[in-house]
Amino acid sequence: MQDLIVLRDFSHAAGVPVDVFLVEQEASHTARNLLTQAALKTQATHLLWIDADMSFPRDALLRLLGHRKAIVAGLYWNRRAPFHPQLLRKQPGERAMDDVPMTFVYDYKREIGPDGSGSLIKVDATGAGFMLVERRVFTDIAAREGSHEGSYDRWWAPLGTGSDDIWFLRRATAAGHEIFVDTALELGHLGEVVVDAEFAARNRTRKINNWAPPQTVREGQPLASIVIPVVDGAAPFRAAAIHSAATQTVPVEVIVVAEAPAAIDPASLPGNVRVVRAEPGKGGVAHLLNAGIREAKTEWVAWLAETDVMMPEKIAAQLAAADAAHVLAIFHHYNVAAGDENRRVPPPPQWSSIPAQRLAMAAACWIQGSTTLIHRSVFDKVGVFDETLRFAFDWEMWNRIGKAFFWHYVPESLGFRRELLPDPQAPRAAADQQRRLAEDAEVRRRYAADL
Repeated sequence: MQDLIVLRDFSHAAGVPVDVFLVEQEASHTARNLLTQAALKTQATHLLWIDADMSFPRDALLRLLGHRKAIVAGLYWNRRAPFHPQLLRKQPGERAMDDVPMTFVYDYKREIGPDGSGSLIKVDATGAGFMLVERRVFTDIAAREGSHEGSYDRWWAPLGTGSDDIWFLRRATAAGHEIFVDTALELGHLGEVVVDAEFAARNRTRKINNWAPPQTVREGQPLASIVIPVVDGAAPFRAAAIHSAATQTVPVEVIVVAEAPAAIDPASLPGNVRVVRAEPGKGGVAHLLNAGIREAKTEWVAWLAETDVMMPEKIAAQLAAADAAHVLAIFHHYNVAAGDENRRVPPPPQWSSIPAQRLAMAAACWIQGSTTLIHRSVFDKVGVFDETLRFAFDWEMWNRIGKAFFWHYVPESLGFRRELLPDPQAPRAAADQQRRLAEDAEVRRRYAADL
Protein backbone atom coordinates (compact mmCIF):
# COMPACT_ATOMS: atom_id res chain seq x y z
CA MET A 1 0.00 0.00 0.00
CA GLN A 2 2.90 2.35 0.71
CA ASP A 3 4.19 1.99 -2.85
CA LEU A 4 0.70 2.81 -4.17
CA ILE A 5 0.40 5.98 -2.10
CA VAL A 6 3.83 7.16 -3.20
CA LEU A 7 3.03 6.42 -6.87
CA ARG A 8 -0.27 8.29 -6.62
CA ASP A 9 1.30 11.37 -5.08
CA PHE A 10 4.26 11.36 -7.47
CA SER A 11 1.93 11.08 -10.48
CA HIS A 12 -0.29 13.90 -9.14
CA ALA A 13 2.76 16.12 -8.81
CA ALA A 14 3.66 15.37 -12.43
CA GLY A 15 0.20 16.44 -13.61
CA VAL A 16 -1.36 12.98 -13.88
CA PRO A 17 -4.30 12.68 -11.45
CA VAL A 18 -4.91 9.18 -10.12
CA ASP A 19 -8.05 7.76 -8.52
CA VAL A 20 -7.61 4.57 -6.52
CA PHE A 21 -10.24 1.80 -6.55
CA LEU A 22 -9.98 -1.19 -4.23
CA VAL A 23 -11.92 -4.46 -4.01
CA GLU A 24 -11.36 -7.09 -1.35
CA GLN A 25 -12.55 -10.64 -0.70
CA GLU A 26 -13.79 -11.43 -4.18
CA ALA A 27 -12.71 -13.99 -6.75
CA SER A 28 -10.03 -12.44 -8.91
CA HIS A 29 -12.05 -12.22 -12.13
CA THR A 30 -15.10 -10.92 -10.24
CA ALA A 31 -13.03 -8.24 -8.53
CA ARG A 32 -11.45 -7.15 -11.81
CA ASN A 33 -14.83 -6.94 -13.54
CA LEU A 34 -16.26 -4.86 -10.66
CA LEU A 35 -13.27 -2.54 -10.75
CA THR A 36 -13.54 -2.19 -14.53
CA GLN A 37 -17.21 -1.23 -14.30
CA ALA A 38 -16.48 1.34 -11.59
CA ALA A 39 -13.53 2.88 -13.45
CA LEU A 40 -15.43 3.18 -16.73
CA LYS A 41 -18.02 5.36 -14.99
CA THR A 42 -15.31 8.00 -14.53
CA GLN A 43 -13.47 10.07 -17.16
CA ALA A 44 -10.32 7.97 -16.83
CA THR A 45 -8.37 7.45 -20.07
CA HIS A 46 -6.34 4.56 -18.67
CA LEU A 47 -6.79 1.80 -16.10
CA LEU A 48 -3.67 0.75 -14.18
CA TRP A 49 -3.96 -2.73 -12.69
CA ILE A 50 -1.89 -3.41 -9.58
CA ASP A 51 -1.99 -6.61 -7.56
CA ALA A 52 -1.66 -6.27 -3.79
CA ASP A 53 1.56 -8.31 -3.76
CA MET A 54 3.55 -6.07 -6.10
CA SER A 55 6.31 -3.56 -5.29
CA PHE A 56 7.19 -0.86 -7.82
CA PRO A 57 8.99 2.51 -8.18
CA ARG A 58 7.13 5.77 -7.83
CA ASP A 59 7.53 6.71 -11.51
CA ALA A 60 6.26 3.35 -12.83
CA LEU A 61 2.94 4.77 -14.10
CA LEU A 62 4.64 7.66 -15.91
CA ARG A 63 7.07 5.28 -17.56
CA LEU A 64 4.27 3.10 -18.88
CA LEU A 65 2.27 6.10 -20.07
CA GLY A 66 5.31 7.30 -21.99
CA HIS A 67 5.16 4.28 -24.28
CA ARG A 68 1.75 5.32 -25.66
CA LYS A 69 0.59 1.73 -26.06
CA ALA A 70 -2.94 0.41 -25.59
CA ILE A 71 -1.64 -2.37 -23.30
CA VAL A 72 1.76 -2.21 -21.62
CA ALA A 73 2.98 -3.85 -18.43
CA GLY A 74 5.93 -3.87 -16.12
CA LEU A 75 8.06 -6.99 -15.78
CA TYR A 76 7.78 -9.33 -12.81
CA TRP A 77 8.43 -12.98 -12.03
CA ASN A 78 6.40 -15.86 -10.70
CA ARG A 79 6.94 -16.45 -6.98
CA ARG A 80 7.41 -20.20 -7.39
CA ALA A 81 10.35 -22.02 -8.94
CA PRO A 82 11.52 -21.72 -11.65
CA PHE A 83 10.51 -18.05 -11.19
CA HIS A 84 9.59 -17.54 -14.84
CA PRO A 85 9.18 -14.00 -16.19
CA GLN A 86 5.67 -12.91 -17.06
CA LEU A 87 6.59 -12.78 -20.74
CA LEU A 88 4.46 -15.30 -22.64
CA ARG A 89 4.51 -16.09 -26.33
CA LYS A 90 2.88 -18.72 -28.47
CA GLN A 91 5.24 -21.39 -29.64
CA PRO A 92 6.32 -20.86 -33.24
CA GLY A 93 5.26 -23.17 -36.03
CA GLU A 94 4.85 -26.80 -35.12
CA ARG A 95 4.51 -26.23 -31.36
CA ALA A 96 1.61 -23.77 -31.62
CA MET A 97 -1.12 -26.35 -31.14
CA ASP A 98 -4.22 -26.04 -29.04
CA ASP A 99 -3.00 -28.56 -26.49
CA VAL A 100 0.37 -26.85 -25.92
CA PRO A 101 0.27 -23.73 -23.74
CA MET A 102 2.18 -20.52 -24.34
CA THR A 103 5.82 -20.44 -23.38
CA PHE A 104 7.96 -18.12 -21.27
CA VAL A 105 10.60 -15.83 -22.76
CA TYR A 106 13.50 -16.28 -20.36
CA ASP A 107 16.11 -14.74 -22.65
CA TYR A 108 15.06 -11.17 -23.31
CA LYS A 109 16.95 -7.91 -23.76
CA ARG A 110 16.94 -5.32 -21.03
CA GLU A 111 17.97 -2.06 -22.66
CA ILE A 112 17.58 1.62 -21.86
CA GLY A 113 17.00 3.89 -24.84
CA PRO A 114 18.61 7.30 -25.38
CA ASP A 115 15.52 8.99 -23.96
CA GLY A 116 15.72 6.93 -20.78
CA SER A 117 12.79 4.69 -21.67
CA GLY A 118 12.99 0.94 -21.28
CA SER A 119 12.94 -1.42 -24.22
CA LEU A 120 9.59 -2.98 -25.10
CA ILE A 121 9.03 -6.62 -25.92
CA LYS A 122 5.90 -7.67 -27.75
CA VAL A 123 4.21 -10.68 -26.17
CA ASP A 124 1.07 -12.73 -26.57
CA ALA A 125 0.25 -12.49 -22.87
CA THR A 126 1.58 -11.27 -19.55
CA GLY A 127 0.42 -11.00 -15.98
CA ALA A 128 -1.93 -8.23 -14.91
CA GLY A 129 0.00 -7.63 -11.69
CA PHE A 130 1.13 -4.24 -12.98
CA MET A 131 -0.48 -3.49 -16.32
CA LEU A 132 -1.66 -0.23 -17.92
CA VAL A 133 -4.64 -0.51 -20.29
CA GLU A 134 -6.25 2.26 -22.32
CA ARG A 135 -9.98 2.73 -21.79
CA ARG A 136 -10.74 1.98 -25.44
CA VAL A 137 -9.54 -1.59 -25.04
CA PHE A 138 -12.47 -2.35 -22.72
CA THR A 139 -14.87 -0.54 -25.03
CA ASP A 140 -13.61 -2.50 -28.03
CA ILE A 141 -13.95 -5.83 -26.23
CA ALA A 142 -17.53 -5.06 -25.25
CA ALA A 143 -18.37 -3.91 -28.79
CA ARG A 144 -16.83 -6.99 -30.34
CA GLU A 145 -19.02 -9.18 -28.16
CA GLY A 146 -22.12 -7.18 -29.03
CA SER A 147 -22.51 -5.16 -25.84
CA HIS A 148 -22.18 -1.60 -24.65
CA GLU A 149 -19.47 -1.06 -22.04
CA GLY A 150 -22.12 0.03 -19.54
CA SER A 151 -23.88 -3.34 -19.65
CA TYR A 152 -20.91 -5.65 -20.27
CA ASP A 153 -19.30 -7.43 -17.33
CA ARG A 154 -17.19 -10.27 -18.71
CA TRP A 155 -13.88 -8.64 -19.61
CA TRP A 156 -11.97 -10.88 -17.22
CA ALA A 157 -14.23 -13.94 -17.03
CA PRO A 158 -12.33 -17.20 -17.68
CA LEU A 159 -13.96 -19.53 -20.18
CA GLY A 160 -11.75 -22.54 -19.52
CA THR A 161 -8.31 -23.32 -18.18
CA GLY A 162 -6.09 -20.31 -17.65
CA SER A 163 -6.15 -17.28 -15.40
CA ASP A 164 -8.40 -14.24 -15.71
CA ASP A 165 -5.61 -12.01 -17.05
CA ILE A 166 -4.88 -14.48 -19.84
CA TRP A 167 -8.54 -14.52 -20.83
CA PHE A 168 -8.75 -10.72 -20.76
CA LEU A 169 -5.71 -10.47 -23.02
CA ARG A 170 -7.17 -13.05 -25.40
CA ARG A 171 -10.24 -10.86 -25.75
CA ALA A 172 -8.09 -7.75 -26.19
CA THR A 173 -6.04 -9.42 -28.89
CA ALA A 174 -9.19 -10.57 -30.67
CA ALA A 175 -10.35 -6.93 -30.58
CA GLY A 176 -7.19 -5.90 -32.44
CA HIS A 177 -4.84 -4.77 -29.65
CA GLU A 178 -1.18 -5.68 -29.12
CA ILE A 179 0.48 -6.41 -25.78
CA PHE A 180 3.85 -5.07 -24.66
CA VAL A 181 6.07 -5.34 -21.59
CA ASP A 182 8.70 -2.81 -20.53
CA THR A 183 11.65 -5.06 -19.71
CA ALA A 184 13.48 -2.26 -17.88
CA LEU A 185 10.58 -1.64 -15.48
CA GLU A 186 11.46 -4.47 -13.12
CA LEU A 187 9.02 -5.04 -10.28
CA GLY A 188 9.09 -7.06 -7.09
CA HIS A 189 6.65 -9.91 -6.43
CA LEU A 190 6.06 -10.14 -2.71
CA GLY A 191 5.91 -13.39 -0.78
CA GLU A 192 8.14 -14.74 1.95
CA VAL A 193 10.83 -12.96 -0.04
CA VAL A 194 10.67 -10.36 -2.81
CA VAL A 195 11.10 -12.15 -6.13
CA ASP A 196 12.88 -9.79 -8.52
CA ALA A 197 15.22 -10.23 -11.49
CA GLU A 198 18.28 -11.06 -9.39
CA PHE A 199 16.44 -13.48 -7.11
CA ALA A 200 14.85 -15.29 -10.06
CA ALA A 201 18.14 -15.68 -11.92
CA ARG A 202 20.04 -16.76 -8.81
CA ASN A 203 17.53 -19.39 -7.69
CA ARG A 204 16.27 -20.79 -11.01
CA THR A 205 17.51 -24.35 -11.49
CA ARG A 206 15.59 -25.03 -14.69
CA LYS A 207 13.58 -23.33 -17.39
CA ILE A 208 10.01 -24.50 -17.78
CA ASN A 209 8.53 -24.35 -21.29
CA ASN A 210 11.10 -21.96 -22.69
CA TRP A 211 10.15 -19.96 -25.79
CA ALA A 212 12.54 -20.08 -28.72
CA PRO A 213 12.33 -18.44 -32.15
CA PRO A 214 11.69 -20.55 -35.26
CA GLN A 215 14.65 -22.74 -36.20
CA THR A 216 16.01 -24.15 -39.44
CA VAL A 217 18.03 -27.27 -40.23
CA ARG A 218 21.65 -26.82 -39.15
CA GLU A 219 24.34 -27.84 -41.61
CA GLY A 220 27.39 -29.84 -40.56
CA GLN A 221 28.40 -33.22 -39.20
CA PRO A 222 25.51 -34.59 -37.10
CA LEU A 223 26.21 -34.76 -33.38
CA ALA A 224 23.30 -37.03 -32.50
CA SER A 225 20.75 -39.36 -34.08
CA ILE A 226 17.08 -38.87 -33.20
CA VAL A 227 14.89 -41.94 -33.73
CA ILE A 228 11.15 -41.40 -34.26
CA PRO A 229 9.12 -44.63 -34.33
CA VAL A 230 5.86 -44.34 -36.28
CA VAL A 231 2.95 -46.32 -34.88
CA ASP A 232 -0.48 -44.76 -35.22
CA GLY A 233 -0.11 -41.12 -34.17
CA ALA A 234 -2.04 -38.33 -35.83
CA ALA A 235 -0.29 -36.90 -38.90
CA PRO A 236 -0.16 -33.28 -37.59
CA PHE A 237 1.47 -34.45 -34.34
CA ARG A 238 3.98 -36.56 -36.28
CA ALA A 239 4.87 -33.64 -38.54
CA ALA A 240 5.40 -31.48 -35.47
CA ALA A 241 7.65 -34.09 -33.88
CA ILE A 242 9.77 -34.51 -37.00
CA HIS A 243 10.16 -30.78 -37.50
CA SER A 244 11.12 -30.16 -33.88
CA ALA A 245 13.76 -32.89 -34.11
CA ALA A 246 15.14 -31.75 -37.45
CA THR A 247 15.55 -28.11 -36.41
CA GLN A 248 17.76 -28.50 -33.36
CA THR A 249 20.32 -25.80 -32.62
CA VAL A 250 23.12 -28.26 -33.49
CA PRO A 251 23.38 -30.56 -36.53
CA VAL A 252 21.51 -33.85 -36.10
CA GLU A 253 20.22 -36.71 -38.19
CA VAL A 254 16.62 -37.81 -37.80
CA ILE A 255 15.60 -41.39 -38.47
CA VAL A 256 11.87 -42.00 -38.95
CA VAL A 257 11.19 -45.72 -38.56
CA ALA A 258 7.94 -47.14 -39.89
CA GLU A 259 6.53 -50.31 -41.31
CA ALA A 260 5.93 -50.28 -45.05
CA PRO A 261 2.19 -49.44 -44.95
CA ALA A 262 2.74 -46.18 -43.03
CA ALA A 263 1.86 -43.20 -45.20
CA ILE A 264 5.07 -41.14 -45.04
CA ASP A 265 6.39 -39.24 -48.03
CA PRO A 266 10.20 -38.94 -47.73
CA ALA A 267 10.21 -36.14 -50.30
CA SER A 268 8.19 -33.92 -47.96
CA LEU A 269 10.64 -34.23 -45.03
CA PRO A 270 13.51 -31.90 -44.06
CA GLY A 271 16.86 -32.64 -45.63
CA ASN A 272 18.37 -34.24 -42.52
CA VAL A 273 15.51 -36.73 -42.13
CA ARG A 274 15.51 -40.21 -43.63
CA VAL A 275 12.88 -42.92 -43.51
CA VAL A 276 13.75 -46.48 -42.53
CA ARG A 277 11.22 -49.18 -43.30
CA ALA A 278 11.08 -51.79 -40.55
CA GLU A 279 10.37 -55.44 -41.19
CA PRO A 280 6.59 -55.75 -41.49
CA GLY A 281 4.63 -57.90 -39.12
CA LYS A 282 7.00 -57.54 -36.18
CA GLY A 283 5.11 -54.59 -34.71
CA GLY A 284 5.82 -52.85 -31.45
CA VAL A 285 7.65 -49.65 -30.60
CA ALA A 286 10.64 -51.60 -29.24
CA HIS A 287 11.19 -53.22 -32.66
CA LEU A 288 11.03 -49.84 -34.41
CA LEU A 289 13.42 -48.24 -31.93
CA ASN A 290 15.93 -51.04 -32.35
CA ALA A 291 15.80 -50.65 -36.13
CA GLY A 292 16.52 -46.95 -35.72
CA ILE A 293 19.39 -47.53 -33.29
CA ARG A 294 21.03 -49.91 -35.76
CA GLU A 295 20.72 -47.27 -38.50
CA ALA A 296 22.18 -44.44 -36.39
CA LYS A 297 25.45 -43.00 -37.71
CA THR A 298 26.42 -40.90 -34.67
CA GLU A 299 27.69 -41.68 -31.20
CA TRP A 300 24.60 -40.37 -29.39
CA VAL A 301 21.03 -41.64 -29.85
CA ALA A 302 17.82 -39.90 -28.76
CA TRP A 303 14.25 -41.19 -28.96
CA LEU A 304 11.28 -38.97 -29.77
CA ALA A 305 7.73 -40.29 -29.73
CA GLU A 306 5.73 -39.25 -32.79
CA THR A 307 3.28 -37.29 -30.63
CA ASP A 308 5.92 -35.40 -28.59
CA VAL A 309 8.04 -32.35 -29.38
CA MET A 310 11.59 -31.32 -28.55
CA MET A 311 12.65 -27.83 -27.65
CA PRO A 312 15.24 -26.55 -30.16
CA GLU A 313 18.06 -26.61 -27.60
CA LYS A 314 17.38 -30.15 -26.30
CA ILE A 315 20.27 -31.98 -27.96
CA ALA A 316 22.80 -29.18 -27.42
CA ALA A 317 21.87 -28.85 -23.74
CA GLN A 318 22.07 -32.59 -23.11
CA LEU A 319 25.39 -32.98 -24.93
CA ALA A 320 26.85 -30.15 -22.86
CA ALA A 321 25.50 -31.65 -19.63
CA ALA A 322 26.80 -35.12 -20.51
CA ASP A 323 30.25 -33.71 -21.22
CA ALA A 324 30.32 -31.72 -17.99
CA ALA A 325 29.15 -34.67 -15.87
CA HIS A 326 31.13 -37.34 -17.74
CA VAL A 327 28.07 -39.56 -18.22
CA LEU A 328 26.77 -41.71 -21.07
CA ALA A 329 23.03 -41.83 -20.23
CA ILE A 330 21.08 -38.66 -19.61
CA PHE A 331 17.44 -37.53 -19.36
CA HIS A 332 15.66 -34.24 -18.71
CA HIS A 333 12.59 -32.67 -17.19
CA TYR A 334 9.53 -32.15 -19.38
CA ASN A 335 6.02 -30.75 -19.53
CA VAL A 336 2.82 -32.66 -20.23
CA ALA A 337 -0.13 -31.68 -22.39
CA ALA A 338 -3.16 -33.82 -21.56
CA GLY A 339 -6.34 -32.58 -23.20
CA ASP A 340 -7.32 -29.32 -21.50
CA GLU A 341 -4.78 -29.88 -18.73
CA ASN A 342 -1.20 -28.65 -19.05
CA ARG A 343 1.16 -29.41 -16.24
CA ARG A 344 4.71 -29.92 -15.12
CA VAL A 345 5.63 -33.39 -14.01
CA PRO A 346 7.28 -33.86 -10.61
CA PRO A 347 11.05 -34.39 -10.74
CA PRO A 348 12.43 -37.89 -10.18
CA PRO A 349 14.11 -38.93 -6.93
CA GLN A 350 17.57 -37.39 -6.72
CA TRP A 351 19.82 -40.44 -6.59
CA SER A 352 23.55 -39.92 -6.15
CA SER A 353 24.88 -43.43 -6.70
CA ILE A 354 24.13 -46.47 -8.83
CA PRO A 355 22.79 -48.49 -5.85
CA ALA A 356 20.37 -45.67 -4.93
CA GLN A 357 19.46 -45.27 -8.59
CA ARG A 358 18.65 -48.97 -8.91
CA LEU A 359 16.35 -48.87 -5.90
CA ALA A 360 14.42 -45.91 -7.27
CA MET A 361 14.18 -47.21 -10.82
CA ALA A 362 13.06 -50.69 -9.82
CA ALA A 363 10.14 -49.12 -7.95
CA ALA A 364 8.77 -46.92 -10.76
CA CYS A 365 9.49 -45.73 -14.30
CA TRP A 366 10.95 -42.28 -13.66
CA ILE A 367 12.25 -41.70 -17.17
CA GLN A 368 10.13 -40.73 -20.17
CA GLY A 369 11.56 -42.01 -23.44
CA SER A 370 11.50 -38.73 -25.35
CA THR A 371 13.75 -37.13 -22.72
CA THR A 372 16.66 -39.54 -23.13
CA LEU A 373 20.03 -39.22 -24.85
CA ILE A 374 22.19 -42.35 -24.72
CA HIS A 375 25.70 -43.01 -25.98
CA ARG A 376 26.13 -45.84 -28.47
CA SER A 377 28.58 -47.62 -26.16
CA VAL A 378 25.75 -48.12 -23.67
CA PHE A 379 23.77 -50.18 -26.19
CA ASP A 380 26.94 -52.06 -27.10
CA LYS A 381 27.27 -53.13 -23.46
CA VAL A 382 23.67 -53.79 -22.35
CA GLY A 383 21.92 -54.50 -25.65
CA VAL A 384 18.86 -52.93 -27.23
CA PHE A 385 15.18 -52.83 -26.25
CA ASP A 386 13.43 -56.08 -25.30
CA GLU A 387 11.02 -56.75 -28.15
CA THR A 388 9.07 -59.32 -26.16
CA LEU A 389 7.66 -56.44 -24.12
CA ARG A 390 4.95 -54.34 -25.72
CA PHE A 391 4.47 -51.71 -23.01
CA ALA A 392 7.22 -51.94 -20.37
CA PHE A 393 10.14 -52.19 -22.81
CA ASP A 394 11.31 -48.68 -21.89
CA TRP A 395 11.18 -49.21 -18.11
CA GLU A 396 13.04 -52.48 -18.53
CA MET A 397 15.75 -50.79 -20.59
CA TRP A 398 16.22 -47.93 -18.11
CA ASN A 399 16.73 -50.50 -15.35
CA ARG A 400 19.15 -52.52 -17.46
CA ILE A 401 21.18 -49.42 -18.23
CA GLY A 402 20.96 -48.36 -14.58
CA LYS A 403 22.75 -51.49 -13.41
CA ALA A 404 25.93 -50.45 -15.25
CA PHE A 405 25.68 -46.71 -15.97
CA PHE A 406 24.67 -43.65 -13.99
CA TRP A 407 21.55 -41.88 -15.25
CA HIS A 408 22.19 -38.12 -15.13
CA TYR A 409 19.16 -35.83 -14.74
CA VAL A 410 18.92 -32.38 -16.36
CA PRO A 411 16.27 -30.35 -14.48
CA GLU A 412 15.58 -28.03 -17.42
CA SER A 413 12.39 -28.71 -19.42
CA LEU A 414 13.58 -29.54 -22.91
CA GLY A 415 10.49 -31.18 -24.34
CA PHE A 416 6.74 -31.56 -24.35
CA ARG A 417 4.85 -34.81 -24.05
CA ARG A 418 1.32 -35.25 -25.27
CA GLU A 419 -0.48 -37.61 -22.95
CA LEU A 420 -3.08 -39.26 -25.14
CA LEU A 421 -5.25 -41.34 -22.86
CA PRO A 422 -6.35 -44.74 -24.19
CA ASP A 423 -9.98 -45.27 -25.10
CA PRO A 424 -11.47 -47.50 -22.37
CA GLN A 425 -14.11 -48.66 -24.86
CA ALA A 426 -11.57 -49.85 -27.43
CA PRO A 427 -11.89 -53.57 -28.28
CA ARG A 428 -8.49 -54.46 -26.81
CA ALA A 429 -8.55 -52.05 -23.85
CA ALA A 430 -9.06 -54.73 -21.18
CA ALA A 431 -6.51 -57.09 -22.70
CA ASP A 432 -3.95 -54.27 -23.06
CA GLN A 433 -4.39 -53.29 -19.44
CA GLN A 434 -3.87 -56.87 -18.32
CA ARG A 435 -0.70 -57.07 -20.39
CA ARG A 436 0.58 -53.76 -18.97
CA LEU A 437 0.16 -55.09 -15.43
CA ALA A 438 1.83 -58.37 -16.31
CA GLU A 439 4.79 -56.63 -17.94
CA ASP A 440 5.19 -54.25 -15.00
CA ALA A 441 5.30 -57.24 -12.67
CA GLU A 442 7.94 -58.86 -14.88
CA VAL A 443 10.16 -55.76 -14.76
CA ARG A 444 9.91 -55.66 -10.98
CA ARG A 445 10.72 -59.37 -10.83
CA ARG A 446 13.85 -58.83 -12.90
CA TYR A 447 15.21 -55.78 -11.12
CA ALA A 448 13.73 -55.51 -7.63
CA ALA A 449 14.23 -59.08 -6.48
CA ASP A 450 18.02 -58.87 -6.19
CA LEU A 451 18.16 -55.52 -4.36
